[in-house]
Amino acid sequence: MLGTPGASNVLIELSSPYAKGSIKAYLKGEGGREGGSGEQLPSNGSYCSASTARELAQAAYTRAVTSAVAGGEEEGGREGGIEVLRKGKFVGVACTAAVVSRETKRGAHRAHVATHTLDEDGKIVSKSYYLALTKGARTRTEEDAEVSKGTLAALLEATHPSLHPSSSSSSSSSSWLEALCVSAGKGGAGGEDKLVRVVEEEQKEGGKEGGKERGDALDALMIHHTVDRVLYVPSPHAPSGLKAFPSSVPLLSPSLPPSLTPSPLIIYPGSFNPLHDGHLQLAHAAQTLLGSLHPSIPPSLPPVLFEISTCNADKGFIDRTLLLPRLSQFSSPSSSSLPPSLPLPLLVLTRAPLFVTKARLFPNSYFLIGADTAQRLLQPKYYVVDSEEAREGGKEEGRDALLLALNEISMHGCRFVVGGRKTKEGGFMTLDSVLEEARPLSLPRSILGMFLGLSEEQFRVDMSSTEIRAQMAVKG
Repeated sequence: MLGTPGASNVLIELSSPYAKGSIKAYLKGEGGREGGSGEQLPSNGSYCSASTARELAQAAYTRAVTSAVAGGEEEGGREGGIEVLRKGKFVGVACTAAVVSRETKRGAHRAHVATHTLDEDGKIVSKSYYLALTKGARTRTEEDAEVSKGTLAALLEATHPSLHPSSSSSSSSSSWLEALCVSAGKGGAGGEDKLVRVVEEEQKEGGKEGGKERGDALDALMIHHTVDRVLYVPSPHAPSGLKAFPSSVPLLSPSLPPSLTPSPLIIYPGSFNPLHDGHLQLAHAAQTLLGSLHPSIPPSLPPVLFEISTCNADKGFIDRTLLLPRLSQFSSPSSSSLPPSLPLPLLVLTRAPLFVTKARLFPNSYFLIGADTAQRLLQPKYYVVDSEEAREGGKEEGRDALLLALNEISMHGCRFVVGGRKTKEGGFMTLDSVLEEARPLSLPRSILGMFLGLSEEQFRVDMSSTEIRAQMAVKG
C-alpha cells in the first residue's frame, strides 16, 4: 500500500506493535482501553488470538478518527475537524499471527485478522477472520506474504463490501477472500490453507468473543461499557441524519486551558426533552461571549457539544426508547431567531451524571449551565451524603465536599458559563444573585472565578422543557 501513489489519501496510520509490551501499550494508549491496575491486556491474555485482533482493530479505528480530526482541525480549525467526521468513513484493521520462527512452534501456524468500523446506521461492524497455514509448507517470507494478502482482503471487505473484485479487475472471483486466496508455498501444496471469515453465529452468544461486537454505538455505551461517550455529528449521508462515533478519548482534539485556547469547547449538559429555541439561543449566547474572550484567527465561534447523560445520579439509566427521540432532534434543529448560517450543534452521550465525572471526560472545557444549576452547585446540602454521620457534620461537611468537587473540576481546567433563568416568583435569576446567595459560605476566589455569567441583555428566554411538556400533555 505504501508503494502506491496517493496512499496518504486513504491510509492514516500504520503501526507495528510487535513485542508484547508494545501491544499492551497500544491497547492502553490513545484509542485503546484504560486498562486499570486490575485489568489484563490483552483481555484474554493471549497475544495471537481473535479477541486480541479485535481489540487492536477497535483501538486502530479510534486512532484513525482522532488523527484525521486533528489533521482537519490543523487545516480548517474546529469546523475542519467536524467536517472530517461528517464526511469520512473510518476502518481499523489489525492482525496477530504465529508464523515461521527460529525455533519450531508447538502450536499451529495461523493468523487472526479483524476489522472494526461503523455502518451508515451507526451499527458497529466488527468482523473476524482466521487464516490457517500448514507447517513446513512455506518459508517465513512466504507466510508473511499470505498473512499480508489475508489482511488486505479483510480490509477491502470492510471498505468496499459491495464491490466485487471482478468489477475492478480481470478476476472472476465473487469476493475479496477468493480473489486474494492463499497460494501454495515452495515446501508443499498448502493443503486446506485458506482465509475464512468467522461468522457471528459461530461466536459465543453474549460472551466476550461475540457479545461485545453486536449492537450499535448506544449499546457500546449503555450495555457493554466499552466506550464512555458517543459523539453524534449531523450528516446528510446518514439515514438517521446523524453519524455516531463511539469512543473513550476526546475525538475533537483536547484544547489548551481556557485562558489560552483560541477556540474553547463548550459542553452543554441537559436532558433536552424536548430541545427548544431557548437551548439554541443560550448556546449561541455562550459562543458569542467566549468568542469575544478568546478571539481566533480566522474568526470562528467555539463549538458546542450538547451533552446528555444516559444515567441519572438518582434514577439510574434512561430507557433507550426514551433516548432515541431526543437524538433525532439533533439531526436538523432550527431556530427562528438565529442566523441559518450557524453550524448545526453536535450531540454527545455519556454515562457521566456528575460534573466531576464530566470534567474528567472533557478537560479544559466550559460547561454551559442555567442559574438554577449554578445555585445547586454552590449549595453544601447537595454534597452531604445521606447518612447519620454525614448529618451530624451538617453544613460544614457539605462545604468541604463542595470545595473538593469544584477544586477537582478546576484541576481539569474546566469552568462554567451561566445563563439566567426565570424564577417561579416571576423574577429573573442571574449568576450575580447566585453568588450573592453563596456569600455566607466565604468561598475562595479560585472557586468564584470558575463562573462566568451572561447578563439579562445577553440572554433571556423564558421557556423551559418542563413547560413545553406540560403544554403538550394538555393538547393531548
